[in-house]
Amino acid sequence: MLLVPDIQYNDICIPHDAPSQMTADCLWSIYCVIKKIIAAHNPDDSSCRRIIEYLYAIGVNGEFTDEHCSTLLVRGITNPKWKRAFPAFSYLIALEQYGFQIHHVVTESGECAPKKIKIKDVLQFQISYIETDAPNVILGLKLFADACLPIKGDPFYSADIRICFDNVAKHYAPPIEEIFSVLPPEQKDAALVLHKKLTELGCTYNLERDYMLRYMHPKSRGKTFATIYLQNQFWFPESDNDQALSFKLNLRHISAYTAYLEQCTESVQTSVVRTAPCYGCEKQCGGIRFTYQGTDYVKCPSHSFRFTDISQQSLAAYLHLLELEHQSLIK
Repeated sequence: MLLVPDIQYNDICIPHDAPSQMTADCLWSIYCVIKKIIAAHNPDDSSCRRIIEYLYAIGVNGEFTDEHCSTLLVRGITNPKWKRAFPAFSYLIALEQYGFQIHHVVTESGECAPKKIKIKDVLQFQISYIETDAPNVILGLKLFADACLPIKGDPFYSADIRICFDNVAKHYAPPIEEIFSVLPPEQKDAALVLHKKLTELGCTYNLERDYMLRYMHPKSRGKTFATIYLQNQFWFPESDNDQALSFKLNLRHISAYTAYLEQCTESVQTSVVRTAPCYGCEKQCGGIRFTYQGTDYVKCPSHSFRFTDISQQSLAAYLHLLELEHQSLIK
């Protein structure tokens, strides 16, 4: 689900080295347009994200065709920092429902009928915004897309223009109450408990794909310390289909404190031992090795360790496990 932050025009705070009024107008315009696209779809409609992704790709790879910055020319992927393919051509045409005009389409085959055009056949096209409800949309699109590209997260998909404001963090970290507002009360409380502990340990968080908070520890050398998921993760074996919230705690030093597992709830112990084993992938990291109840385990760091139980007893165990991992890191 794409959650659009509630931003007012007067909230916009532009860096001092930018032309404030024009930049504010541009950012406000693209915010309103993306918000309009999201509002036109139900929360489970995956086509919404694909349409916005096309818009994002256009902003990153497009070049202005005139001094008024009202039209972008797109010749495929021209920005080497853009690592994704363009979505299907139908998602580009769908942008016309929201005020955009796609024109001067050049295809390798000469095909002109939109329904028959395939994206791999498109050599170039131009895009403009022809509605009068939002001025400077195309310039705003370019400014916002370029600002989002270096950020490891997806602020573009939720129209979070706050990443362009003055004095913002380099990573994507919207207010935590805003992020957890999508959860039911019990799950929200559990997420806040874990978040509080992680921040006490000095972790910073980054929101990725609008449902995943990745936490980095100052001593983890760029490796993920923990992740909070806000959507049901179907690959979590113990996941309850009615529960959106789940956690992944990267307990890389668990071998130093396996004795504590005996004090944890059965669900915590089960989650640890059921975590996917290391199959010797191309990373050749050797896996996470530990011995528990007489059995030797080698677990995959990418999957270790997943938890879905949000009972008070299990939450207390997560907090202590994080503390033990923290102590191992700072030795």
